[in-house]
Amino acid sequence: AAIAVLEGRGIPREEWEGLGFGAAPDAWDGLLRALSGSFTEEVLLEAGLLQKNPDTGRVYDRFRNRLTLEIRDPRGEVLAFGGRALGDDPAKYINNPETSRFTKGRVLYGLDRAREAARKSEKLVLCEGYFDRIALERAGIRWAVASMGTALTTTQADLLARQVPAVVVAYDGDAAGLAAAWKAFPLLVERGVRVFHVALPGGHDPDSYLRAEGAAALRAAVEGATPLLDVLARSVPPATGDVAERAERINQAKTILGAAPDRVLRHELLAAFSRASGVPLDLLHDRSRRPPFRPPAAAAP
Repeated sequence: AAIAVLEGRGIPREEWEGLGFGAAPDAWDGLLRALSGSFTEEVLLEAGLLQKNPDTGRVYDRFRNRLTLEIRDPRGEVLAFGGRALGDDPAKYINNPETSRFTKGRVLYGLDRAREAARKSEKLVLCEGYFDRIALERAGIRWAVASMGTALTTTQADLLARQVPAVVVAYDGDAAGLAAAWKAFPLLVERGVRVFHVALPGGHDPDSYLRAEGAAALRAAVEGATPLLDVLARSVPPATGDVAERAERINQAKTILGAAPDRVLRHELLAAFSRASGVPLDLLHDRSRRPPFRPPAAAAP
């Protein structure tokens, strides 16, 4: 079943080891038996590879009947594992529980493979899931990382800003992915990062878009990423449109651009937004209390 999943995505066998793929059999104690001579039960429980039923005390494998992926730190050392269900488990994806070595919100999946290419390109592409990052790499975009399905955290944003001056946000193209992207924008702007956005058509994520349209189309979409200022300007309805929606979008743009750490940069960003959107600059420099940021349910790409 694991082979079928990988072959179905067109991932050749010679790449499986480098990408950190493995498989857990459909058994309750496969890993426990395999590692019993090397590690104690307590160590495996602490590592999150085993778990215990609180009612019966029974210990069993956390990863069962799953395709597994290594989650590595930037140096390539394995911190934890992710697992994709091969059967009908309602939890399609699971990770190790958080441990002293692994906190999901402090790690960017694939950074170990993306760092060298990111140094050359001076940018990183940020996506949501394991297979999205792998799809981007297979399309020739080797400077891709994933936040592993979670909203971007401040620690992950710090990590991105330490690596590169520019980030392309390529979350899923559906409403949830667009909302997540808008939540990520102020975190990146606050750290002085130049931000671009890709919203793939048809609600696609990078993995599904690669399979549907091919590598050249995915590369073109990422290379044609929209600068943040244009994203914000296009989200504002015309002056003849809905007044309340227009005001909300203008306030959202003010909040995002107002997160810039430098006063001069803030002014320049707001001035550029004013020119692009037609919103008077003096309105954007309003010194009244900043409204709370609420991302739109489905922002315009």
